[in-house]
Amino acid sequence: GPGSRSAYGPQVPDHTLLLLYPGCIAYEMLLAAEMLNAHFPLEVATPDGAAHRASSNSHLYALITSSSILLAS
Repeated sequence: GPGSRSAYGPQVPDHTLLLLYPGCIAYEMLLAAEMLNAHFPLEVATPDGAAHRASSNSHLYALITSSSILLAS
């Protein structure tokens, strides 16, 4: 969703977005995503919406493509 208004700024996020792309080091982002997921549900995106193969050969599955992400201004 688009988030909500806050006294501290224009929007409060309602989810955590984990954007995985070729060459990224996914394991460095996974701990932060794990911690944030308790407060903001996790959404995973890749440029083409396909699974991301990490350097450990594990596969992380995307729910959305990066082109479908709307950024707040």
